[in-house]
Amino acid sequence: TQVQDVSPLKDLKNLTSLYLEGTQVQDVSPLKDLKNLKELYLIERQQDNLKTQLQELQRALPELKIEEWF
Repeated sequence: TQVQDVSPLKDLKNLTSLYLEGTQVQDVSPLKDLKNLKELYLIERQQDNLKTQLQELQRALPELKIEEWF
């Protein structure tokens, strides 16, 4: 998809699952305040520079399950 920015989702406080398939998202930090987010799926993503950000997101949301499929 053409999605590159998840910051518009930052106010969706009741969001529990997010599937990002084939996106060009380069910054997942806007998700760190979504305390109800329990599942994040990154499928066939175009960017490979998210490892550190995903670790930081996991620290901010310890109950978050992150799945990566390539």
